[in-house]
Amino acid sequence: MSPITDYYASGQGIISNASNEEDKRINYLWFSSDADAVKNLGFTLVAGRDIDIYNFPTDSSAVLIDEAAVNSLKLKNPIGSTIEGVDSKWTVVGVIKNFIMDSPFGKNQPTIILGPKSWFDVIHYRLNPARSTSDNLKTIEGIFKNIILNTLILTILLIRCFKVNSKKHRQLVQLQCSLPG
Repeated sequence: MSPITDYYASGQGIISNASNEEDKRINYLWFSSDADAVKNLGFTLVAGRDIDIYNFPTDSSAVLIDEAAVNSLKLKNPIGSTIEGVDSKWTVVGVIKNFIMDSPFGKNQPTIILGPKSWFDVIHYRLNPARSTSDNLKTIEGIFKNIILNTLILTILLIRCFKVNSKKHRQLVQLQCSLPG
């Protein structure tokens, strides 16, 4: 979706049971997380808990919302409420304090952080302050090498399973195999 320092995804049509037709036009910023967003990104939890897919498997459809979203969605008791939008139904597990994305002088846009049922195209890392930068970077490098290696293995398995023979597909596989790693 978006890195926490900027927003690439936003949209309208997020509703709750208390929403009316006009509320469908309110714009929300969207982010996504699988676990530990509050801890790793420094949010202040106002109510409820963080998204935690590891201890709560149903959190795949969980959502954190900020105080502005609570107001926009007209939620009196947000924890456990269901909201609809972004092609799904989501259960509110936590409320975070509003945070500034744009100008501190502008109006805060309501923000929702969707659970892992949404899509991911950004990885956030919180570096361990007790370790050196070079040690932290080696850890990150190892993670990326594993991702690229797993992609390569999956590609080889797909070739074998589907016996991909066309020139176009071989070129695509060669491109994937040539990624740095």
